[in-house]
Amino acid sequence: MTVALPLETEVLNKLRLELLKFLSDRSGLSVPAANDLEAR
Repeated sequence: MTVALPLETEVLNKLRLELLKFLSDRSGLSVPAANDLEAR
């Protein structure tokens, strides 16, 4: 099954966003892109 369910996609997107924030926090960088993704 190659087609992901909408819920799975939403969860993966949230996990990816959290990972992006985590990495940016650890590297001491502020990433406006993360905020833009969250606003969508």
